[in-house]
Amino acid sequence: MTGNDKRMHFDVNTAKEMVDAFSVSTGISCRLYLSEGELLYAHSFPRGGCSACKKLSAASGIFHSCESTHTEAISLGDKFGGRYIYYCPAYMMFSVSPIISSGTVKGALVAGPVLNSDSREYLENDPRTAHITDFDVLEDIQNDLSATPLVKPKDMNEISKQLFSNAVFISDDSRAFFVVQNKNLQQNSIGEFVQQLKNDGQSHPYPVNTEQELTNAIYHGDKPEAARLLNELLGYIFFFSGKNPTTVQTRVTELLVVLSRAAISGGANVENVLHTTEQYMQELRRLEKPDDIAQWLAEILNQLTGLVFDVAGLKHRNAIYKAVDYIRQNYAKHITLEEVADYVGYSHSYFSSIFKKEMNCSFRTYLNRVRVEKSKPLLLSGKFSIPEICEMTGFPDQSTYGKVFRNETGVSPGKYCKQNRRIDANKEHGIL
Repeated sequence: MTGNDKRMHFDVNTAKEMVDAFSVSTGISCRLYLSEGELLYAHSFPRGGCSACKKLSAASGIFHSCESTHTEAISLGDKFGGRYIYYCPAYMMFSVSPIISSGTVKGALVAGPVLNSDSREYLENDPRTAHITDFDVLEDIQNDLSATPLVKPKDMNEISKQLFSNAVFISDDSRAFFVVQNKNLQQNSIGEFVQQLKNDGQSHPYPVNTEQELTNAIYHGDKPEAARLLNELLGYIFFFSGKNPTTVQTRVTELLVVLSRAAISGGANVENVLHTTEQYMQELRRLEKPDDIAQWLAEILNQLTGLVFDVAGLKHRNAIYKAVDYIRQNYAKHITLEEVADYVGYSHSYFSSIFKKEMNCSFRTYLNRVRVEKSKPLLLSGKFSIPEICEMTGFPDQSTYGKVFRNETGVSPGKYCKQNRRIDANKEHGIL
């Protein structure tokens, strides 16, 4: 085994195949590097940006150091969750995706160069061009640049995703990419909310309405919305706790209880939730850093919302998932069973039958349940009249809304509002 083989810990032949596959399918050069920046393999085209850049340097006497740029980019690719788009010193665009083995970066795929302006404009803006007087040399460089793919920045993002997929295929731990990627997205989301609080410069009571919206999202197994609301609450907790570990632990413990109760209300198995919540409490005691707590709580949220609405074991899971998603997106409109059945491609009677069997309730009951849950935070906000709430949640009139609300909750909208506003006021003043 060579020194390189010991450092790699990934299948080099597979990596080379991925380099070739990427280049052939995209028309963009691709290289395989070791983590230290050593070039191991390349699928390059005879003419292109790097060839032109070398000729520009040779003719002008002005040289760029490219390898250090790629080495740094490999490190940044790992930091930013598995892919990173950057410019070389000659202002050509590249993308990098690290190859991870045993949790450590062992190499990387680098795609590029590409240009985001045409070759003539690029030459006019490159300061090296002014030092070249030989027209034939410039024409040769122009020909090489013309063979370089022209890619808009937004399209480069899609190419970067493709490179990322190839790197994941080579890596032995694809989950490591997504853990880092999700952690960065979460940190950005929390950071943006904290910045809003800083800019506001005022003291705020605990955001009870946000907590209720989070409960509502968990109740319906709406993971993206639940994640967004959780990040807002964490941003509030981290900002107003003054980074006091004890305060953070207390607030997060309270939040964990809220998440667990919401999952149970949404239909998750009580014993499963209580058992896992007890384990979560023990794990929380070992966490101190806000970033670790945030990521840990996000994983818990994902698990709990999955318990509320997990279609994996359903016989008609694809149709049910599409139907539920359609209802969540269109509940405020007048939608019918026939409309949703057509959307998922089933006959009306058959869809009605399988929906009731899989969801343990009729289509109309489920639709009303969604509408009622969506109406609760609107009620508690105190900003909307009952007719306005009916219009925003798809109920035809106040009478229907009141009847459905009472069937779902056991109380009228007015009584529900009074009961929960009193709880909210107590929470805001630290009683609960």
